[in-house]
Amino acid sequence: DFVDQCKQFIYSGISVKKDLTSSWLEKMNEFTMRSAVDDGLLVEFIEIIEEGTAAPTVTNMTVETMPNDNLLVSGEMTASISFLLRTSRPVRDKMVTSDYLLHVDRIRGRFSI
Repeated sequence: DFVDQCKQFIYSGISVKKDLTSSWLEKMNEFTMRSAVDDGLLVEFIEIIEEGTAAPTVTNMTVETMPNDNLLVSGEMTASISFLLRTSRPVRDKMVTSDYLLHVDRIRGRFSI
């Protein structure tokens, strides 16, 4: 019941969902900035496109009681996500930018909270 309430809080609170999304995009962009130095191609994750993005599914969820009345919630999350990407690369004396729509058919990972 507690986990369901947490999921409902995240999905019903627009500011919470927005904060989580922007934090995730920021971390992905930090990674692409570091690799742009080596590759010469900057990829920016601009936004997550709602159309084509399904709500993630959570499976194999477990809840363990930890010391000091803390809970450890872990499981697997699977999602399909669409991103708006922008690429930038130097060509002669100028920067060339292009926008793309990237659809990730399935992304899967484990989480622990």
